[in-house]
Amino acid sequence: MAYVLILIGFLGVISGIVKLIIDLFKKKPKKPALMLGLFSFLAFVVGVVMAPPAANLKFEKTQLETNGYGAAIIEGSTNSKAILTIAGIEVSHNEGVFSYAYELSDINVEEVIVQSVLDDSKAEETITISPSEEFIAFINEQKEEEERVKKVESALALAEKDPSEENYDEAATLIESLAKEYENFDQRLKTVYKSVEAEKAMAVAEKKLSKKSLKNAENLIAAVSLNKNDFSERLSKLQKNVQEKEALFKAAEEAIVLAEKTPSDENYKNANDLVESLPSDKGNYQKRVKEVKETIQKNKEAEEKRIAEEKRIAEEEEEEEEERVAAEQRAAEVEIAAQEAAQEAAAVEEHNHAEVGETVLVTPTGSKYHVRKCGNGNYSPDTLDNALARGLEPCSKCY
Repeated sequence: MAYVLILIGFLGVISGIVKLIIDLFKKKPKKPALMLGLFSFLAFVVGVVMAPPAANLKFEKTQLETNGYGAAIIEGSTNSKAILTIAGIEVSHNEGVFSYAYELSDINVEEVIVQSVLDDSKAEETITISPSEEFIAFINEQKEEEERVKKVESALALAEKDPSEENYDEAATLIESLAKEYENFDQRLKTVYKSVEAEKAMAVAEKKLSKKSLKNAENLIAAVSLNKNDFSERLSKLQKNVQEKEALFKAAEEAIVLAEKTPSDENYKNANDLVESLPSDKGNYQKRVKEVKETIQKNKEAEEKRIAEEKRIAEEEEEEEEERVAAEQRAAEVEIAAQEAAQEAAAVEEHNHAEVGETVLVTPTGSKYHVRKCGNGNYSPDTLDNALARGLEPCSKCY
């Protein structure tokens, strides 16, 4: 009805104006034309008043630029009861006033359709949103970050498959290059680090084969989640090797203690052979075995000196004994010579005495005459002449 009145009123106003112009030229009364125009204008006004309001849109700007994060604020107004949509999304407003943050997904310029619908009326406007230089830089950085993230993913996957120190360092370096922190990456890197540290500990333990290094490896492997089975197999073998080494070291220690207590060539050789069979950490044992060898050498030298000294003393004693015996022999010979000389002198003297009636000693049955008793028998004095007369001869001992 309202639109009919508007149409009638509009046409009536046009008709009244035309009629008024014609009446002016023909000099007819102007009242009918004015009345037609007046009533038509009133009908038009009534129709306008009765007609529902048309949807409308007004904007502060239709050309917008984003901030550094890709957001642009669309601000404007519409009918208080209109339904407002921006890029197909219904947006609320406050009595027709609205403010909406629209975000670009990339660095391309976008045209955003804004619509206002009021009953059967619809208003539409296109808003052009351009990326700012800051947002372009931000997007480019994001793309670079995505590329870095892909590289980190690849590096972490390789490090998790083969947790070597080289692969760990590569992944850690790439993670350090990221613009922000990623908890998942940090956690995965820690997992790789545990395996790397366990591998280091295993390498040290396999080289040293000591209880301390074994214990350290066991503690680190307990916290490992990567390649657990491989570590377990190596750890079992390592534990066996450590036990065997401990047995070797125990045997070597016992042999060295025995050699130190009784430093003989046999004990030294046994200890040295056991020390040489040790897989590692021979230093202190070799030093002790060397000291045993030096002790044996010193003992040998001392024994050789003792034997040489005893030999020297024995030889000196033997020489002294020989000299003593020789001296005694010489003294005996001198004494014998002196006795013989004395006997000869006595025999001469006796012989001289005999020639002048010397007295001699004779035995009843003997065939010799004597100057003195020189054996068993009954000696009796007699004159030399009687002894000679009896055919007795002088005693060779006495004369």
